[in-house]
Amino acid sequence: MNLPRFDKFILPAALGLVLGLSILLGSSQRLNAQDEATNTALPTWIEKDQWREDGEDIVVLRTEGFLLRSHAALALVDLVRKKVREEIDVLVHAGASELVSLPEAYVEAHLVQDEIILGSKDLDPSFAEREKYFGFAKLHFSDAFREMVDQRYQRNFRTGRLTWSGVLGTAALGWLAVVWAYLRLDMMTRHFYSRRLQTVAIVLAVVILATAVAALLSLGPLWHDPPG
Repeated sequence: MNLPRFDKFILPAALGLVLGLSILLGSSQRLNAQDEATNTALPTWIEKDQWREDGEDIVVLRTEGFLLRSHAALALVDLVRKKVREEIDVLVHAGASELVSLPEAYVEAHLVQDEIILGSKDLDPSFAEREKYFGFAKLHFSDAFREMVDQRYQRNFRTGRLTWSGVLGTAALGWLAVVWAYLRLDMMTRHFYSRRLQTVAIVLAVVILATAVAALLSLGPLWHDPPG
């Protein structure tokens, strides 16, 4: 009398247990596969710093951690700009980047080989704290880039030197014009307004000097000698 009851309740329970274990093992295998896929999907270059490959200098940049992905992306853009300026200063001399302005489109198309924003869980699946985002960029500086920087710097340097000389020449002509006008007017008025004319001449001379100094200060990098 008990055998039918045993077959009726124990056998289904055993089948349910086997089915549950199968589902559990399958889920574990899927999770492990996902973790492996995530780890293999990460580019290997993010773990490097700097190396040379096929005649090009490869540099990897990494931002600090940010709570928002957008902040990490903005920080990465600023980091790339700073690195490009540093590279120009190294190629030419300190401050040369002020004379070589590269468009953002050129930097993105020719210098940034790859860039990515990764979260803490992307870098380490076992990360359990509050997730942060890191920006990575892979830059490559080739000989073509160096030649372009040198050509653009030389061109802008020569143009700036001409502007620098023009400012000095204009200031000198302005002073001569003030002196000539003072002497001419002083003779025409038979020295009756000498003091007033002197005051006006001094004011004009100071204005010309201040304008020339301001213009020369804006051309500060031109005080350096060009390379080569």
